[in-house]
Amino acid sequence: MNKVLREFEKKLDNFTVLDAENLLNFVLTEVENHANKEDEIFLPKVLKIYPNYDAESFSFAHSTIREEADYLKQAIKDVNLGKSKEDILKTYAKKLIRMIYDHFLEEENFFFPDIKRIKEKDGKYIMEEIDLKEEKEWL
Repeated sequence: MNKVLREFEKKLDNFTVLDAENLLNFVLTEVENHANKEDEIFLPKVLKIYPNYDAESFSFAHSTIREEADYLKQAIKDVNLGKSKEDILKTYAKKLIRMIYDHFLEEENFFFPDIKRIKEKDGKYIMEEIDLKEEKEWL
């Protein structure tokens, strides 16, 4: 499992607003950068070679993670305004962490193994175009 996400998971029993803000920041920067690499660089290359590839499933996963991050962001606001108790943060954080894990497992086990074998016309492998080293550190 993701080293960064595992640290957030360890804090879930006593999840604070600061923990939630740190998780949200991680999602809005690191996870979003990962999604952008796939959406803007990787998937267009795959679609050039396989125009019928189901890229929608990737986009859907990214949008549901973004949506869940928005729920966490709203929960943070509600806690800060006294509208909700801090316990609600754990609920949203736990779901968001699980969604990210599931998405990365799906990529590693189903999407990337097939894509690793695809070469472009210049002979370069598509996977070489994207540096996923930092994402490996999450796992």
